[in-house]
Amino acid sequence: MNKTNLFLFSTLMCVVSFVCGCNNSDVIENSVSKRTLKVSDMNHVGEFHNEMMSYAVNKISLDEFTVSKFETAEDLENYVVDCWNKKLVKEVTSAEDIECLKVNMNKFKSFLQGEKFLDRCVRNMGTRASNEVDLSYMAQVEEIEIITLPSLEGMVSDIKTQGICSSIKCDFFDKIVDLVSDSYNGTVSGDIYNERLNSIIEDFDNANFSPDDSEAQMIASVLSVGTYSSEWWSENSEEIPVEILETGKMPHVLAADLAGALIGGVVNLGGQAFTSTSNRFNWKSFGWGVACGAITGSTGLLGRIVTCFYAIENPVKEQTWTDLWPVKEP
Repeated sequence: MNKTNLFLFSTLMCVVSFVCGCNNSDVIENSVSKRTLKVSDMNHVGEFHNEMMSYAVNKISLDEFTVSKFETAEDLENYVVDCWNKKLVKEVTSAEDIECLKVNMNKFKSFLQGEKFLDRCVRNMGTRASNEVDLSYMAQVEEIEIITLPSLEGMVSDIKTQGICSSIKCDFFDKIVDLVSDSYNGTVSGDIYNERLNSIIEDFDNANFSPDDSEAQMIASVLSVGTYSSEWWSENSEEIPVEILETGKMPHVLAADLAGALIGGVVNLGGQAFTSTSNRFNWKSFGWGVACGAITGSTGLLGRIVTCFYAIENPVKEQTWTDLWPVKEP
């Protein structure tokens, strides 16, 4: 995705927001002649995710800094997010999109601590209380801290309890959460992951959601990220941390993409539902939320990022980032 494509992505999000009117209702079309929403309609979100992943691998320089320059995990998070922001400020023309991007990148930057992020939102989901979830608060804070992150199951449960989405949409949330959980726990192979993801996509495409249903667009965006993420990691398997790659559990890294995407969408959905004075949702906020949640979550499992966080926690004097993980030539 070059500068022109990023401009088109930003423009498309504006057009979708304007044309759709951000209608919050489920519209099940009875006439086969009328067009319905498909996951492929949101492929620009998946493409954007992959572009930012490749940028993190090929363009974000880590060789200029010694481990001692980053004293905390947040120092590294801020550096990576700042690199992304500088890139997009140059290539996205909409001031509104740039601001929304910065807000969401900063909100989800702690997801760059990949294993801690997954451990917090996925591990032992069934045994953790869900009554502490406050999506409105999560939507309003500048940064979601890992220690305060509820489980995915708890966040989806809150959406159900508040009656924000219809039961059919909540069913899709549940299917995605189940896939994330199984992927994280290593109970599915890469092939089974793709089969289950494709099955969810097929069910979505056959659900006959209206193209102007912003909640359905959010779900489709998450599923698009799942598809494109699988392709990216397959083509860049050398970026998977060795300890994960040796086990053959690629779905473990895919769980971070799906989890980040779903949280990004759900947090924006919950925040808008609790604060909006109308029955209209802002699709662009959904889109940026899904994209940024997925980008930060998946980048956090790049081998070089994992190594850098380890080095911060276990400092070695005079050791550079390049020593820890050589930077690819662009």
